[in-house]
Amino acid sequence: MKMRYLAVLLLSAVLLVGCGNNTTTKSGNTEVDTTTETKQKESLADMMETKEYSCTVDDSFMYYVMYVTNNSDKVVSIDLNVTALDSSGSMVGSSSDGTKAVAPGQTAGIWTTFDEWDKIDSFDYALSVSEEKEYSPVYSDLSVDYNTTGSGIVASVTNNGTSAADYVWMDVVYLKDGKMVNFSELSFMDDNQELQPGTTLSQEGTCYSDSGFDDVVIAINGRK
Repeated sequence: MKMRYLAVLLLSAVLLVGCGNNTTTKSGNTEVDTTTETKQKESLADMMETKEYSCTVDDSFMYYVMYVTNNSDKVVSIDLNVTALDSSGSMVGSSSDGTKAVAPGQTAGIWTTFDEWDKIDSFDYALSVSEEKEYSPVYSDLSVDYNTTGSGIVASVTNNGTSAADYVWMDVVYLKDGKMVNFSELSFMDDNQELQPGTTLSQEGTCYSDSGFDDVVIAINGRK
């Protein structure tokens, strides 16, 4: 199976009147303040579409992956705090990570691992979203090609822009019958953690799963 994905976006800078850092949060259990200021802040997080994946690997650890699609018209940074719960709802683990300069329309990936694989029954998360002020997105500069193979994925990313792209990587969730069975993170960077203009880099990922896989879902991260 061969798939091709070309990300081309026109970015617009639209400022929210009266908003400073525009940090917003998204959580399934948090009470919502009804003030006008809070409604403005929450709207940015509410425009993030999330998809969660998890799987246990070799009775050793558990992957937790969140793909976040930015459905707003802002370039945003996203921070994730995730709590692992056992069957009684008690906390057994916690982790935080994030990604920066996510462009409108871009799906970015955030992932972590938990050692308490045999105790975890579910997850709670809090997503904090703010308008990006420091970095610029590279999503529209990148073209991505990938082929799935019998053992995993071979992918390439090309920087079609005029400046270097920093910290470009692809998250790959391997699926079998719609369920996550393994994960790869592929980096497309030189020794300076950059993907230079006009440069194409390739990487290969392997799905370590006895059941194999029948589909992949990818997400792209990077900034400049």
